[in-house]
Amino acid sequence: MKSWVNRIRRRREPGDEQWNRQYSDGEWNFLEALDEVARYWVAVGYCASRFRRPSILDVGCGTGLLEEKLRCLPYSSYLGIDISEAALKQARSRIPAACRLVCADARNFAVAETFDVIIFMEALIPGMPVVDILKRYCPMLRPDGRLLVSMFDGRNRKATVPVWRQIRGQFRIEDTTRVENLPSSKSWTIALLAP
Repeated sequence: MKSWVNRIRRRREPGDEQWNRQYSDGEWNFLEALDEVARYWVAVGYCASRFRRPSILDVGCGTGLLEEKLRCLPYSSYLGIDISEAALKQARSRIPAACRLVCADARNFAVAETFDVIIFMEALIPGMPVVDILKRYCPMLRPDGRLLVSMFDGRNRKATVPVWRQIRGQFRIEDTTRVENLPSSKSWTIALLAP
């Protein structure tokens, strides 16, 4: 639990070099632990229930942990973006060559193509202009496309409740799931949003 809390505090606006150092030093390796797994599968389930062979944009893809789980769908295309080249280097060693990876800042990334689902797995945190960022990505959605957002709640949802309230005010939430790992008390809220 402490590892998430400490990283979120430092994660407000780190520069590229800080992200690269954290990934190179293995500070984010805990994301591969068993107590982190369930939230990924909720995201995969939302994708599978809504789309047959989705085209996916994974914002803040890190080392490619979500992509590994998405392979069971299957998806038609996958584009992952992350601000850390060190994270993408690790992702390139684990995901298929057909997947595209781009080093980019999620706050100003843009691409002409459109996607069935744009996923933000812990890429958005309280203190960021979350609604503005989500709105920036809406033009990159196909007509029936969806945004999928997962946010770490920790042991106390006080920080994320206002963010989810803002999201509800601007988007239609098709479904929301709260995942809690009981031994660690880590929790996440995951939602499928229509623009």
